[in-house]
Amino acid sequence: MSSQNCTVDADCPGVFFCYNDVDWLDVESACLCDNWHGWTGDDCLSLGIGAKFHLALVIIMLILGFVALGWGSYTLFRVKQQGKIKMNSTVATLILGLVST
Repeated sequence: MSSQNCTVDADCPGVFFCYNDVDWLDVESACLCDNWHGWTGDDCLSLGIGAKFHLALVIIMLILGFVALGWGSYTLFRVKQQGKIKMNSTVATLILGLVST
């Protein structure tokens, strides 16, 4: 924990955030770790439980995104291979879904 007085985040060193006029702080302002994102430790570079949970969710979403991209690409390839590709709402939705993935 840094006991440095600050007014904005730029006044704090490194990855610390400036907290001003909060009820739970004994001093007027201080540079502390950003607990919202799960940073902990004296240097704010350790991952807390929140950061680990967020990282796990991002990895799961990344895997699911690649599965959806693969499935959509395979489906579009099969539809094209069968010669059934027509610009209807189903194909347009599939293409737009692939582009957004």
